[in-house]
Amino acid sequence: MNWKLMIMRVLVNGVAIAITVLLLPGIKVVDNRLLTYLILAIALGLLNAFVKPLVQILTLPLLFVTSGLVIVFINAAMLLLLEWLLPELLWIRGLAGALAGGAILGFLGILLENLLGMTPPIIDDVSTPATEA
Repeated sequence: MNWKLMIMRVLVNGVAIAITVLLLPGIKVVDNRLLTYLILAIALGLLNAFVKPLVQILTLPLLFVTSGLVIVFINAAMLLLLEWLLPELLWIRGLAGALAGGAILGFLGILLENLLGMTPPIIDDVSTPATEA
């Protein structure tokens, strides 16, 4: 396991949660301390690492049919699960707040991970020598 990558993902989750809370009035962090955001980021990271892949496998047919739109619902479910696990730290007003938060959180996560170079390239940078026939 790459511990530097894990730390960066926790920080990305924390920043994404903080920005989402700033943008949406329907999501509140009860205590605006750095430790609170760190706990939420670690918990969200664990949910994204262990629970989210199982949910994505179970909803795989819907993933193809909706062209990936179901990911917003999965992110909303992860937010609601996070609120259920840590009700003293996070408050979400209704399903609409969770859906908007899931959309923003997913977008920010992808954006920050790409900006920080945390996602591997699709095509390898190393050029292969052409073989002659």
